[in-house]
Amino acid sequence: MKKITSFISLLLFTTFANSQNLDSIYVKFYAYSDYLKSNAKIGELNKYLPTIATKLNTLSPKEYINEAVILLKKEQFNEASFIFILGSVRWKYYENFSKFTTKEYDQKKEIESIITAFLRSNVRNFAAIIKAATHYHLANDYAFCSRKKKPLYYDEAVGFYSRLGEQIVINEAYFTNMWSKERRDFENDLKK
Repeated sequence: MKKITSFISLLLFTTFANSQNLDSIYVKFYAYSDYLKSNAKIGELNKYLPTIATKLNTLSPKEYINEAVILLKKEQFNEASFIFILGSVRWKYYENFSKFTTKEYDQKKEIESIITAFLRSNVRNFAAIIKAATHYHLANDYAFCSRKKKPLYYDEAVGFYSRLGEQIVINEAYFTNMWSKERRDFENDLKK
């Protein structure tokens, strides 16, 4: 089963590596981000997301990254972002017990760059998704590697994202200006 999951993940991952597909996904998530903003749906997540999070609860943090890729392919950007951030927090906690390979880190970084670009397209949505994912982590034990093993580390695993979410809220105008420029530059490059 693990070999099949790894193969599927690799196949999905290589799909995103194709620059034409990558440009297309960026255009789609910018449009989705604009939709969230214009329809006051910031931070909105599908109702089935807790079911996915519960299913992943007994699996390695790598599976969260794989699930985020699947959700990206379905153009469920908020849900992919939530699962990715939750997986990153659990990845951070699990590193206290086991190490990941360079290949696994590289795959995570590639997906992180896509998720981060989406989240940067709407600062308030970014903060809302961080808040939802970190709250979920703190409110729900991770059965694959229980909070009971190292409770202090479990709570500290959300540190980076909690601080980032706070800074985004405090400095909203700054981040909005900076990330809007990134988006304009990307869109101008697409026109060339």
